[in-house]
Amino acid sequence: MLFIQTINPDLIVQVDIVWPGGSLQERIGSNEKFDFCLSSHVIEHVPDMIGWLKEIGSILKLGGLCNMAIPDKERTFDHRRQNTGTAQLIGNHLRRLNRPCAEQIFDHVAYTDPMMSNAPIRESGALELAKRAELESQYYDVHCQVFTQESFLKTFNSLARMNLIDFRLNKFFETMPNANEFIVSLEKTDCSAEEKAETFLIQL
Repeated sequence: MLFIQTINPDLIVQVDIVWPGGSLQERIGSNEKFDFCLSSHVIEHVPDMIGWLKEIGSILKLGGLCNMAIPDKERTFDHRRQNTGTAQLIGNHLRRLNRPCAEQIFDHVAYTDPMMSNAPIRESGALELAKRAELESQYYDVHCQVFTQESFLKTFNSLARMNLIDFRLNKFFETMPNANEFIVSLEKTDCSAEEKAETFLIQL
């Protein structure tokens, strides 16, 4: 039996601003600051995660919140991939990536397991796509970084210690049974790097 899901277009919220990259404040078109940002399964797709967080921070008020739903690597098709490390994130930021790079594309295509069924590793096909990505300007949508709950907290502790993010950890909600995501609430702050870093360690 075929089930067809229909969407009522009247229920779709109109998009006010499309942000293709660059300065988010300039894209908004004013110096307006906001109280909060909601992000659901977005952070893993961003080629330059540090730069993305800096832009989010630039349009939040002091004390403003960035609330994110983040895939838990152990509960998704990313389960056999290596956790993204601090060094990778710094490299991506220094290169100012505005589209997924060959390394990110290769890792996603080669090692994801769509049905979590130990499907064959696809290194050859991933290599060819990574080569094409270096030669073309086409955008390939992949999970650019992957985290477990613990690796997220440790990585963000490192980023905070180096003052690469303008946030402290406000709240952390662990992955629930039968769920595939954990919830993070970050608060924009002007406190010291050490104070920011400590908030991530408390959860470990």
